[in-house]
Amino acid sequence: SDANTIRDSIRVRSIVTSEEYQSHYGVQLAYDQSQKIRFDTTNKGYRIASSVGGRGTGEHPNYIIIDDPLKADDAYSKLTIAGVNTWYDGTISTRGANNPCIILIMQRLAENDLSGYLLKRRGWRHVCIPMHYDPDRAHPSDPRIVRGELAFPNKYPAETVAAMEEELGPIGA
Repeated sequence: SDANTIRDSIRVRSIVTSEEYQSHYGVQLAYDQSQKIRFDTTNKGYRIASSVGGRGTGEHPNYIIIDDPLKADDAYSKLTIAGVNTWYDGTISTRGANNPCIILIMQRLAENDLSGYLLKRRGWRHVCIPMHYDPDRAHPSDPRIVRGELAFPNKYPAETVAAMEEELGPIGA
């Protein structure tokens, strides 16, 4: 949603302007372009926050990160899924400077959600890190070795995951 997009953009801007970040990277924000939705750097870099269906026309980024283009409830709406896929084709796929790096981060929700839609095409590398480790489907970057081991036990302990799975069912969890 736009609210989450703006919230996360403010968080990123806060990190970039922090003393720790500045001590490592020294990237300064341009004084005349430091908004919640867009901020530029003095090195001609920029960050734009948008959501599905939002701005993108006229922009030519080197990196595009799409984070959760669908909510879990959207798994039941073929129309919403098709809308996200159309947004990708009509807006995102034609943006970027010289073949930008596009990163999609999402929970799989349906066969033809944006992840499934893009996996049917060539050129995508798929990294699947399920909540419960499955050595038969493990990605080489997954450090877990025990079947069923949780992905983020400090953030989502076993009791919390079990309650989520019971409450939300397999799609929602």
